[in-house]
Amino acid sequence: MVKMTIQRQYDPVTIFSFSKRECEFLAMQMAKIDLTVDDEKLKIESIFWSAIDMLSDDDKKLPQARYHFFPKACMLVSYMLPPLKRGIGVHHSDLLPILKEVTEILFQGLLKTFSIGLNMRAEIVVFTNVRKFDGDKFRWISSGKYIQMSVCAGRLGIDERGICILMVDDKMEPSTTKMMLKGSADSLNRLTSLPLTITGAFLMNASSSIPV
Repeated sequence: MVKMTIQRQYDPVTIFSFSKRECEFLAMQMAKIDLTVDDEKLKIESIFWSAIDMLSDDDKKLPQARYHFFPKACMLVSYMLPPLKRGIGVHHSDLLPILKEVTEILFQGLLKTFSIGLNMRAEIVVFTNVRKFDGDKFRWISSGKYIQMSVCAGRLGIDERGICILMVDDKMEPSTTKMMLKGSADSLNRLTSLPLTITGAFLMNASSSIPV
């Protein structure tokens, strides 16, 4: 899919995954894809190490980006660099804030493929799935969620149109498809009334973003 979009010059591409593990796995699956030239690789490496120098020694040794499918649990932050140099970035909530910021900066000018959950605009948006686990079971994403994510396709003043590609493995009823694609966005009242669950992971992520 990525090769096809690049060959047709539809880059940059945003790939949405509802699984952090799949997000990282997809980036590693593209190990043979190289989307940058030598000059871009040097710029990416320079930006990356400038950001890493701002981390504490302990943070530099954190298992980012938690590549769960590898046998060794401990990995250096620098493991993110090889895919970045090839134009492939990963972005999700488990990453250190500085690493997410690096990916965001690079995506604006150098990255071609972005596997994320962030509102960054690209010419093409790819959904690896349209079912999301809600804590109890997998459900089709709502029309509001689809609108929120698909609106990232197409850059104002650059692209004539935005393209969304949905990868659907399960049987999807026509009525479900119509509801998702043609439904309305979530109202502001509904969004503000949603409960906020405070967990240990939430507090750790919040505290890690506060400078000491």
